[in-house]
Amino acid sequence: RAGSLVREATSTLGPLDSYRGITWCWELTARVAQARDQFDRSLTLLAATIEARRRIGLMEPPDVRARIASSVAQLREAPGAERFEHFWARGAALSRAEVTAFALADESPG
Repeated sequence: RAGSLVREATSTLGPLDSYRGITWCWELTARVAQARDQFDRSLTLLAATIEARRRIGLMEPPDVRARIASSVAQLREAPGAERFEHFWARGAALSRAEVTAFALADESPG
């Protein structure tokens, strides 16, 4: 259910000029993917989120930074260092429209 709710929010915020809102949706989608053991998807979305926020100067509160750092550390262990770098670079290189489309793709298990 969380995945469908976050996709709905992403669909709503995607066309709006709300970088804070859309990057929040990307981060939540990454967390859902991580909970589903979709590590490559989660890593791609987290990298895109962090890079987009960095580009526009959005600073996360300390608790959000800590949560993201914890997720990144867990993901660094899951797929191995070589794959980590690949998916991190992939996510960091995506445009806003590409990340939003990727986040909207239904990647539910089953």
